[in-house]
Amino acid sequence: MNHTEENSDIRFDVAVVGGGLAGLIAATLIGRQGRSVVLFEQAKQPGGRAQTTVKNDVRFNLGPRALYQSGDALRLLRKLNVAVQGAPPNAGIPLGYYQGREYRLPTSLGSLLTTHLLSIRDKWKLTRFLKSLPSLKTESLHRISSLEWLTDHFGTGALASFLGALFRLTTYAGDLSRLSASAAIEQLQIALGGNVLYIDGGWQSLVDGLREQAHQAGVTIRSSSHVTAVESVSGEVMLTTSRGFVETVTSAILAVGPDAACSLLRLPADHELVLWADRRQPVRAACLDVALTQLPRPGHRFALGLDRPLYLSVHSAAAHLAPEGVAVIHVMKYLASNTIESAGGVEQELELMLDRVQPGWRTHLLTRRTLPLMTVAHSHPEPREGGINGRPAVTVEGYPGIYVAGDWVGGRSQLADAAAASAETAAQLLLQSMDSAPRSDHQYV
Repeated sequence: MNHTEENSDIRFDVAVVGGGLAGLIAATLIGRQGRSVVLFEQAKQPGGRAQTTVKNDVRFNLGPRALYQSGDALRLLRKLNVAVQGAPPNAGIPLGYYQGREYRLPTSLGSLLTTHLLSIRDKWKLTRFLKSLPSLKTESLHRISSLEWLTDHFGTGALASFLGALFRLTTYAGDLSRLSASAAIEQLQIALGGNVLYIDGGWQSLVDGLREQAHQAGVTIRSSSHVTAVESVSGEVMLTTSRGFVETVTSAILAVGPDAACSLLRLPADHELVLWADRRQPVRAACLDVALTQLPRPGHRFALGLDRPLYLSVHSAAAHLAPEGVAVIHVMKYLASNTIESAGGVEQELELMLDRVQPGWRTHLLTRRTLPLMTVAHSHPEPREGGINGRPAVTVEGYPGIYVAGDWVGGRSQLADAAAASAETAAQLLLQSMDSAPRSDHQYV
């Protein structure tokens, strides 16, 4: 990893604040175009929420993470020559829980015909919906909630609960009344059109690959460097760090959360970005991550709560995350953004889900970790905001030369795909604005 001390006299063209996926992608794209880039990351290592923790030789992502095969993140990772190794989920016989009973989830024509979850009429309606899904238009659904859309089309029974569980699965939304129907349907189209990958070595392997490509593109990464202010002054951008160091560049990308972006720019209370940030609701989840020496029920590696916002998946059944024979399981509850739940109560609920799918798991426990309140994304695509189209643009009104990127920015995609897509858009606009400007005389270190 490149590292330059803050007292360096090297002049950079571009500064990127934030070393998560969005920041690393933006910095690498710009560096590859011959511009000098410095990336500030306040943590010891880049990666943000894509980092992977190792416990007892077991790799835990920050909750269950999957990479959409037809999404913007994978497209850009491949464009940047980052090796992506993994496989689609290996679910075995997937389970669904509805009104206290266990059912086989319909994931194919055969399982749809045999499941006792749905009535004959519901099976026919589901078949028709899935057939029409790839061509389903969503332009008129931006300001309609997913819950309202489901109720209007499928009522409130088992079929509506099953489709609602799929909406939660693909968007991580804990409250379907706060999720735009257009965003839910578009994400389901992407999921069923290309599936997802569980990544070998965890998402840390993607971070490491991006960091290497950034290095090759000449990007300087300053870790443990906290930027406290960003100003646009006389055609230049000035960044101040917590140590009092000032970096002057032509343009900057803030690949941070919305509150951090507003704080760094010291935006006035009536700025449109501040007003949006105050209204937005983050996407949050509670997670229980466990590693078992063996699975009590090896044939059941995936489960969803249909009338409860619960998820379970054995990620090691598809990705290399632990020594041979060790099962890595993520159990999650999708949290409603406007409710507060006790950490102990949520943990018991997650354990109960694991008890149902893998009874006796405690006998085989190798290690565990609980994340009672994890931020999955910085905002829901809410109907009141017009869905994804209501998110802020990558440009910041009144602040020339400054751009933002992240999972809360731009009108494309969701989750990691939104972070990647906004990073690409910000890099493109920044480079276009610099095309007529002379390139600085710099050196890479």
